[in-house]
Amino acid sequence: MNEYQTALGLDYGRRKMGAAIGQQMGGVPRPLPVIKMKDGAPDWQTVDSIVYEWNPELIVFGLPINLDGTSNKIVKKIRNLGQIFSARYLAEIHYIDERLSSKMAAERMKPGMKFSVDSIAAGLILETWFESQKKR
Repeated sequence: MNEYQTALGLDYGRRKMGAAIGQQMGGVPRPLPVIKMKDGAPDWQTVDSIVYEWNPELIVFGLPINLDGTSNKIVKKIRNLGQIFSARYLAEIHYIDERLSSKMAAERMKPGMKFSVDSIAAGLILETWFESQKKR
């Protein structure tokens, strides 16, 4: 990854998906408003507006791998959604283990924060991915 490339981090949920934007060089990702989900699909109008505004070259989905390292049905849904995002936005799609990101995000929440725990978790997913790229 070029450290100046813009990346969109996503934390999938059945009712809402957290979102954050950032660059490896820029430090801490910026949380964005959550994306509402309906029947497993995001509100495409909201996603389109995020992609139009920020123009990310990369999209990083968190994968909720089981604690024992095995996959589950949600991982398959996220990978399928990633394929749709790839075709729709012509962006590189990446996945990273997001075990415990929601718990860590809840710990980072402070009274009065305007972003949801889901978008904070998306930021953590992006931070984790950025760190993994530094080790390459």
